[in-house]
Amino acid sequence: MTDTPTATVHQHRLEGCTPTPLAGYLKALGVLRLLSTPENSVTGTAADPTARGFWRNEAFHLESRLDREALTRFFLEDYAPSPIVAPWNADSGFYGAAGKTKATTQVATLATAQAGRLKILARSIRAMQSILSELQYTEAPSKQRKVSFIERVRTEAENGLVSWLDAGIVALGDNFDAAAVLGSGGNDGRLDYSSTFHRSLLQLFEAESGSATDTAETCLDVALMGANRAARSRTGLSQFSPGRLVAPNAGTGFSGDSGEDPWSVTLLIEGALTLAGTASRHGEAHRPRGSFPFTVSHRGAGSGAVVLADEDSNRAREIWLPLWTRPALYAELRALFAEGRAHIGERAARDGLSFARAVASMGVNRGIDSFERVGFEARYGNMFITAPLGRFYAPRPGQTSDDLIADLDRGEWLSRVRSMARGGTAPARAKTAVRRLEDALFLMTSANRRKDGARAALMALGEVVDWMTHSKEARETLSPPPRLRADWVWEADDGSAEFRVAAALASLGWGDGSDPDAPRRKATADPEDADPPTDSAPAHPPDDGIDAGGDGDEQDDRSPWPRWQKQANRLLPLAGQLVPLNLGSVYADRRQWYDAKSPPTDPTGKRYPSTEPLAVWGAGGLARNMVAVLERRLIEQAMRGLEDKPLAAAAPARLEDVLWFLSGAFDDARCARLLAGLVWAKPTHLKRVERPPESLAFAYAALKPLFTPNATLRAEKILPEGARLPVPPGLIARLRTNRTDPAIRAALARARASGLASPFDPARMGDTKTLFGAGLEGDRLAAALLIPISPTALKKLIAVAYEDPKDDETPPTEPAPSEETTDAA
Repeated sequence: MTDTPTATVHQHRLEGCTPTPLAGYLKALGVLRLLSTPENSVTGTAADPTARGFWRNEAFHLESRLDREALTRFFLEDYAPSPIVAPWNADSGFYGAAGKTKATTQVATLATAQAGRLKILARSIRAMQSILSELQYTEAPSKQRKVSFIERVRTEAENGLVSWLDAGIVALGDNFDAAAVLGSGGNDGRLDYSSTFHRSLLQLFEAESGSATDTAETCLDVALMGANRAARSRTGLSQFSPGRLVAPNAGTGFSGDSGEDPWSVTLLIEGALTLAGTASRHGEAHRPRGSFPFTVSHRGAGSGAVVLADEDSNRAREIWLPLWTRPALYAELRALFAEGRAHIGERAARDGLSFARAVASMGVNRGIDSFERVGFEARYGNMFITAPLGRFYAPRPGQTSDDLIADLDRGEWLSRVRSMARGGTAPARAKTAVRRLEDALFLMTSANRRKDGARAALMALGEVVDWMTHSKEARETLSPPPRLRADWVWEADDGSAEFRVAAALASLGWGDGSDPDAPRRKATADPEDADPPTDSAPAHPPDDGIDAGGDGDEQDDRSPWPRWQKQANRLLPLAGQLVPLNLGSVYADRRQWYDAKSPPTDPTGKRYPSTEPLAVWGAGGLARNMVAVLERRLIEQAMRGLEDKPLAAAAPARLEDVLWFLSGAFDDARCARLLAGLVWAKPTHLKRVERPPESLAFAYAALKPLFTPNATLRAEKILPEGARLPVPPGLIARLRTNRTDPAIRAALARARASGLASPFDPARMGDTKTLFGAGLEGDRLAAALLIPISPTALKKLIAVAYEDPKDDETPPTEPAPSEETTDAA
């Protein structure tokens, strides 16, 4: 947009031209267009070619050399209507004897009008009548002949009529596409816009003299300034202003005062000529289709006002009306609308979500501050109305997360999921889950809402995967979600204990850096000791903070897949316990479902043997599923002959998170929903938050070391070199049945046998009665043992339940038989 000239200008606040409804927006375009174009003035010169317009405080503002009186005089005395006719429509007034209908009477009157301001329109009507006579058309052309007829009209049309054609119809070979703004080719069902335009003109001006009528003077202030006056005549235009339609008996009196005044109808149709379309393939291998400014297919994402049924119509479109706050010439706006296309990479935006992403990634950057989003909804037979879908504020760089959404585009995964959910065989749960995902992704593109959106998107992604897991057709058609970058975790973090616990659980199986072959964490601070981010340092580590050992694109001998499969078989990434996955693919950019008949392949096509599925996560609550996961991991340790407990993780939680989990205030359902999405993201440490004073539960402190990898215990000098601290058989079974005290006694005895003594060791306390774990739910305590914690947190637990190994001189002894059990884990 250009800067306002230094010359003094008059500024008019047009209260009648508002961003919504659509009628108000189009009127604003119409006012600026008519002042700026010489064809629309009886003098042959533009009334004010320097006029500029902009939006402020929900109204259009006009900057012009014309003062209020001159502005009024232009419309009443000098305005020359554009030649708007639609002889391809049956109700356009071109078919049937003159006087048979209102439309034919209007066309006959205007064709012979002598007024100077109507001469271009009259000439165009006569030209159309001549074509119809030559072609011997006594009724509107059939669908098969309509395209060739429209092309014939175009060849003989004046400039103003060409603009009308471009705004309403785009020829596509043997077919045509219509602009949603102008219905299905200049009409909405039986309501012909050209005929409506003619009726309004004859209400405003005398056909012979061109003089303004009393109605014109009365209604102009209503249309432009929003004056509170009753218009003498109104026309119903449901698509442009549905709120103006008032049914009989809907208010006081016996009839409804509905519709738009003649000036509003005239100006909004004139304004629609700004929205010229073109034929385009959008650079893709699809059939040609009409491309109209800021208009995309209606998919409803980001608006709770739309259901999937509203997307079924061929005319299910939505338009994003740009709002700008810097004064702009009409020539600039015409260029803006001519280039009103948005792209994501090389692909054109095709629906509301992709358009929002394009805007967020600065695919549209013309000084636009926001967009008024308007949907076209089928309601009355073939007629449509417009529905406001909300205001979208154009974000500044760094305010959105569209680059994160691109992760879901790998292999066109997101597009394929959205397409399948809209298929005829997709169940309701699929449609609902995908719709929630779309709404969340839409929110991620909004200024200052990216964190809420990312969090909602992860939870919705978990719902989508749950549908896929239980649908054979979905698994055969769609792959699991691609790997999301660690920035997703940072973006979604709300600082809650539920989120941090979910993030820690999701990092199980990504290693802790203790093994050179394992996915490793690069120079990331212990979350218990980490300093908060500063203005001079990044708020989070780079995306490669946790290395999966490769980028998935290496080939031949350098392929990471053999190593990934080996790592997965040893570390057991948690995603494979939530859904049936090929474990080795968890570390790759693109995952694979488990299929015993089809072993997994690496990017080069080389096959690797698949392992049995580990998925144990079911419909039960969070704690119950966590215990199931813990038990299965320990069983897999024995079955696979693993040297260490497969409980290593890349992003541990904090002790206060675990204590909150043990309390009754923890939101299990929310944590489970977050976990279902976070398992698809690359783990990362989360930023520090203020911690409340810790009050550690002895039962948890006594048990957790046994559910810590031996490598970590040795690295932190909690166990001597070469020592192991296995989980006693039956310990988890005792906790599940709420026999907490004997479970803890067995744990303390096992720890003593491994060289880790406790002042509360039963061997020291003799026959003293104990109530270890009193007040704690055994199954919840067992579930808490799955949550990874940091070495620093582990040392705090040791200080509570055990002696410092360096100060302990008690020799290790095996636990008494009574302290062991033969129960399965």
